[in-house]
Amino acid sequence: MSNTNYLIGGLLNGKLGEVNTTPDHAVGTRAEGNNGSEWMFVGPATAVVAQYNAVWINSTFVPANITAALAKSAGFCGFAQVAFATSDYGWVMLSGKPTVHCPVNTNASVPLYTCDTAGFLDDATASLSHVQVFGVILTVSNGTTTAGTAIAAFPTIRMTAT
Repeated sequence: MSNTNYLIGGLLNGKLGEVNTTPDHAVGTRAEGNNGSEWMFVGPATAVVAQYNAVWINSTFVPANITAALAKSAGFCGFAQVAFATSDYGWVMLSGKPTVHCPVNTNASVPLYTCDTAGFLDDATASLSHVQVFGVILTVSNGTTTAGTAIAAFPTIRMTAT
């Protein structure tokens, strides 16, 4: 899929489809995009983040592939619409219509959870160690692919009782 997202408003020089090893903006900068989307400039990535992975952005705005353990720490949920190499800076979507990695046959319009594959969200939870990611759902079941179109509205984490 080609990147059809772009910034509007004050940060028109932000390049949503690019990553760099040096920052173009202050990490943590938020910007409004087309189609009602909102983005955050993050980095440097401490590991590879695949395009379409759900990411956990920590309190210093470093992205990592989301896991249940990371989601239980302070931070933000976002969606990498481009791939990040280790040490890359770039933009991740916080709200809008992201493409999101999910296991094959993830259903639409149901709650999504962290799962055993870092960076993926699933409609089923295999154990109490996974957490629900409120505010994001697939718009169409993804069938035989591992990425689906979603609607995200500043997702938050629902912790399970321990």
